[in-house]
Amino acid sequence: MEVNRPDRAARRRRGKSDPVDAQAAARAVQAGEATVLPKAGTGTVEMLRVLRVARASAMKARTQAINAARALLVTAPPELREQLRGLPAARLLRTAARLEPGRLTSPTAAAMLALRTLACRHQALSAEIKTLTTELERLTAKAAAPLVALFWGRLRQRGRPAGGRRRQPRPAALGGGLLDAVRVLPDRGLLGQDDRSPPPTAAATARQAPRCIGS
Repeated sequence: MEVNRPDRAARRRRGKSDPVDAQAAARAVQAGEATVLPKAGTGTVEMLRVLRVARASAMKARTQAINAARALLVTAPPELREQLRGLPAARLLRTAARLEPGRLTSPTAAAMLALRTLACRHQALSAEIKTLTTELERLTAKAAAPLVALFWGRLRQRGRPAGGRRRQPRPAALGGGLLDAVRVLPDRGLLGQDDRSPPPTAAATARQAPRCIGS
């Protein structure tokens, strides 16, 4: 059994501590109040989770690399700064990756080596992100094809501006929007994971029923 959180009323009466929370969790299981089974961690959902962790870490490191490179340009020697100033991010990285510092005998050579290292790191992380994104898309399409079709359909509807020109939707299915769609879908078995929670009670159904204005 899995207990999501301790009973708030019991926590207010007895205080907050690990022993008290453990006792409250045990009582909730014995009383039949906690009936949710934990995830098994052996299906597609777990595969998606671990790949998303790696992808998020790579994206964060890639952002840090380009920010560090731009910060180095601010204090770089004038001849190097004038060579790279004002370049777009992609061109800046390509140019910095081709720098040849030679022997480190001056601040200019050291700055060139630092910029080349950051640019190569950015390129390596971009390759990692591309590989992880491909695997995430493949697993998601295999496990939840109806959900992916629904999500892309919504993106295409949002991608049509008021003027009538069609705009291609951005491939952001792995950036959170797809997970939001998973949370609101009634069929949680689309990702190969059965909904093990008990059916809603009559009281819970009554709380969720929409009420008319003025009632």
